[in-house]
Amino acid sequence: MALRTREVERARAPRARHRHRTGVWIRALSIARGELSSLPPFDEKAYAGIARHDRVPIDQLAEEFATLRRSHVLMLTHLDDEAWSRRGVVNGQPMSTLAMAFIMAGHVRHHAQALSERYGVAVRA
Repeated sequence: MALRTREVERARAPRARHRHRTGVWIRALSIARGELSSLPPFDEKAYAGIARHDRVPIDQLAEEFATLRRSHVLMLTHLDDEAWSRRGVVNGQPMSTLAMAFIMAGHVRHHAQALSERYGVAVRA
């Protein structure tokens, strides 16, 4: 029974990790574009539950992740100096576009490391 539970968890883990990554990107883009309103917090577990990634084959999730990652990097490479220095408020805290870019990079590495260490799933970060 324990082995079966571990197998199920191993299959679900990459999907669960994939579900909330775009929240950081949306905040980075909003700040870069000059959003003046405070960006609200979000409940990643609630967002993830609605996403229903459990119905998507893992290879398609991996392709989606790689495509989103490339698009995020491209977006960031096209920002001018002014966009990089813009500041906004996220979850009640001051935040710059530059800080969000570092958070995005660290977030991916964090999840890639967790998937590798806990589930033996290799993810290129």
